[in-house]
Amino acid sequence: MRTILLGGAPGVGKSATARALLGRAAHGDRLVQWVDVDNLWLHQPWCVSAALRSMLQANLRAVLANADAARVDIVVVTWVFQGPEMARSGRDLDG
Repeated sequence: MRTILLGGAPGVGKSATARALLGRAAHGDRLVQWVDVDNLWLHQPWCVSAALRSMLQANLRAVLANADAARVDIVVVTWVFQGPEMARSGRDLDG
């Protein structure tokens, strides 16, 4: 399974790019899934803590494992990095 991470600030075109990739895949032979990490991270009141960062990482790991088990060829992951803590959450997935 190939994973493409589109991360960055709000409004830079991550979702538009993911939609375009899905559109191109519609008539192909590769199974493509789009995962918007922000939907795995919705909670209020908004805060970033070690426990919530761990929850996010576990949620994303589970989604990716399930996609792999379903033989998804390409997973497009979009993720708004609103600051250094969010970017660290992505880098820390392997650790």
